[in-house]
Amino acid sequence: MTQTLQAGKKLGVLKTSSLDKVVLDTACMEKAIAHPVDSKRFNRMRKFSNKLRTILGRVIFYTERKAETGKTTLTTSMAERLELAKCLKAQQKTAKPRSDG
Repeated sequence: MTQTLQAGKKLGVLKTSSLDKVVLDTACMEKAIAHPVDSKRFNRMRKFSNKLRTILGRVIFYTERKAETGKTTLTTSMAERLELAKCLKAQQKTAKPRSDG
């Protein structure tokens, strides 16, 4: 603070007579800070998750349709990935992790 005032005096912007009385306002306003536990973040996450789920459903639908009409032949790798995508699409929120053992 003192350095700011001294710089103002050197530049001629500040008069010595105006420094007789200095008023500082130190009151702090409460800010609307969104915390990670707020429901707004979960709603946004849920919306984005639903959007990704919809996109995945469309990819599965169009891939199966092209394979059925004969326009595309699925390789074993593609078929495995399609099955994984179907499992992911059918997965519920409370689903337990599966073990392949």
